Amino acid sequence: MNTHLFSSPTEIFVGLIIGIFFGFFLQKASVTRFSTIVDQLLLRNFTVMKVIMTAIAVGSFGLYALKYYFFDAELIISSTTLLAAAVGGGIFGIGMAVLGYCPGTCVGALAEKAKDAWFGIIGMVFGAGIYAEIFIWIKQNIKPDEQINKTTLDQYFGISPWVFIFMSCLVVAGFVFADIFRRKLKGAKIQKI
Repeated sequence: MNTHLFSSPTEIFVGLIIGIFFGFFLQKASVTRFSTIVDQLLLRNFTVMKVIMTAIAVGSFGLYALKYYFFDAELIISSTTLLAAAVGGGIFGIGMAVLGYCPGTCVGALAEKAKDAWFGIIGMVFGAGIYAEIFIWIKQNIKPDEQINKTTLDQYFGISPWVFIFMSCLVVAGFVFADIFRRKLKGAKIQKI
């Protein structure tokens, strides 16, 4: 496998600019705050899910619109196995529940001078080191080549990808309405007191 430690200066610069914009929007959406993440996990505030699902819906729409209507480009699908996704998602979920940040929001929180974000940064570096050390074992036992699959949901179910894009838009709407309902319910409780 031929891997480069660093990309070209142009790619690094473009990544830096995209990262700055990404962090700016995360901060403006208030998802770099510990309380916002914890409130999402406790189902008291749906800001995080609204941001995530909006990004998925808009990104999916944009990618498939470009693919089908402007460029006949091949989508780059990350290869994985169900076991690898479950183990990785489990580790990610435990880390997010314990720390109160995901990797992106952790870096954003650090930029806002949140001292607790240092634990996340140290954990990410430590976790990346462990992953690098046991990668060969993971490749053989959790991500064997014969189980790697790049099938997308629309290919698996044999339907248009636009059905899933529409469904993701419905999920966004559901989280928006759930948040509106939660706020009205909270306002009604305050008025009773």
